[in-house]
Amino acid sequence: MRKIIAGIIMGIVILAGCKKEEKITDEDAIIEIIKSNPLFKQTVPTGNDSAYALLKEIINPLFWGREIKNIPSPKVEIYILGDSAFVNYTGYDEGILHLWAWVPDSNKVKYYQKNFSDVSYIKATFKRKGSISDPHRGWELWSITGIHALSKDANPDFKIDSMEVKLANKIIKVKDPLTFQKISEIDTVLKNDEVGIKVYVNKDVNYPYLHLLGPQDKHFRLPMDEISTGIYEKNIVDSSDVSGYHWIVVDILGNETLGTSEGIYKSEIWFYLYYKK
Repeated sequence: MRKIIAGIIMGIVILAGCKKEEKITDEDAIIEIIKSNPLFKQTVPTGNDSAYALLKEIINPLFWGREIKNIPSPKVEIYILGDSAFVNYTGYDEGILHLWAWVPDSNKVKYYQKNFSDVSYIKATFKRKGSISDPHRGWELWSITGIHALSKDANPDFKIDSMEVKLANKIIKVKDPLTFQKISEIDTVLKNDEVGIKVYVNKDVNYPYLHLLGPQDKHFRLPMDEISTGIYEKNIVDSSDVSGYHWIVVDILGNETLGTSEGIYKSEIWFYLYYKK
């Protein structure tokens, strides 16, 4: 009996050893890079930084910020041709827009809450620089675009036409946020360099903001200044000690979003990637 049992156990071990290993495809390898790379994890700006504007009913907002409650699975499209791959990445954010405002008529601060959902677009290219036996089957991120985010449930009634990004002494004109930058050629700044954005919008808007986003939850937000109708600008000295990849962002919310207590959420956001030493 012991010999029979031993024979059965031996057979199980042999069968287990003969089980075919699951093969990792090129698509699987690229998706693993995307999952582990923070450049694909950037959400819309969150937090409750100071902001100043005027609302209908003579309401003056004191603070506002997005709180993400849910991040649905992204849609990732991968097209491989030889040792090159092109990726379309579509991300989603859902949550609550918090708003605290001073109401002069009642001489009180009131709290408002609105649901929001955004859809974000990124494009990237990958190249196989090694062999299939290397990590990620030899694939490496080669270039990436900025991010273009839009309100998902309601289209904004304004449109960003272009922007000029200031990084130290360099001005980069951006007509499309989905313009590629090679990873090896990402624009670089140093601590205490001045950075900023001048944005051109197709109509007058009341709520344009500049954000700086980076590692370790770095986040600064400032309202932009109106230069003339449809043109807004803000510059800031980046004095933080946080190095790595950062995003400089222009974020515009609809007039009714912050301008009325019941207005639905509308927004358009452009992100530009840079590296801080």
